[in-house]
Amino acid sequence: MWKDGYMPDGKMWMMPFNKSVEVMYYNIEMLKEAGFDHPPRTWDEFATMCKALTKPDGSQWGASLGMSSSDAIVDVWYAMVYEWGGRVLTDDYRNVLFDKDPNALAPVKLLNELYKNGYMHFTNGYDYQSDFGNKKCAFVFGSVVGYTYVDQAVGGRFKWAQAPIPAGPKGQYTTLSGANVVIFGNRYDAQTVKGAWEFVKWFTSPYQTARWSIDTAYLPVRKSALDLPLLKDFIANHPERRAGFDELPNALIEPVTKEWTQAYVDIGAELQKIFLQKISPEDGYKELSIKLRSYIH
Repeated sequence: MWKDGYMPDGKMWMMPFNKSVEVMYYNIEMLKEAGFDHPPRTWDEFATMCKALTKPDGSQWGASLGMSSSDAIVDVWYAMVYEWGGRVLTDDYRNVLFDKDPNALAPVKLLNELYKNGYMHFTNGYDYQSDFGNKKCAFVFGSVVGYTYVDQAVGGRFKWAQAPIPAGPKGQYTTLSGANVVIFGNRYDAQTVKGAWEFVKWFTSPYQTARWSIDTAYLPVRKSALDLPLLKDFIANHPERRAGFDELPNALIEPVTKEWTQAYVDIGAELQKIFLQKISPEDGYKELSIKLRSYIH
């Protein structure tokens, strides 16, 4: 979280405020009925479970994944590239790498096969939450902050929980998201800037960030908050919400550049084309790499 405040110039310009990571939501009861006693820990297990949970009549399938670029699809893809040993960009965010490693194509081919065979569905907007709540699927992906909306979709009809994103051959990763806070000191007098800094110190204090986490489902931004009885007791009493905490050591920071805003949209659009069978994964990656290199260099 602290690293997320650094810009490409190597200086820290921002303080973490509300942070989240991508997780997998799963239907505990649906998995149990299918003979599984734990959520998928790897993508191979995920594929196996998706196939087992899909009904021939099309009334149920393994997973639904939001296809809009603003939803989970890009963040999950970003993590999966690393889980197969690839990288998306260089550390300075100036060079595109994902198409240079053949292993980085494997996760897209895996998801594409699941989609082609009907084991996974892709949705617009947040319809994947409705699919999950209506027991159309056993798995969905989203931010930990989506907990409230998933809970509303389920409406108490079955037991469910969060789990880390499944691991790939090179390990388990997730992506870090959320807002940072900045004080614009050159526009205000010293007293105003001091007041702003006191406010930042207050809402990032251990107790306040712990309360924020409990009430909003965001993660606390201070490690010391995890030692407070308030938060320790909450996590102990809500094990279905601990996956985000467990994933933090493996969280990836997506590029902190203006170019990434456009890249995020372009990646989502290209993945849609691949999964809707409008282009092959190989040609989609080639097309996407050319597009990204036109403004990332």
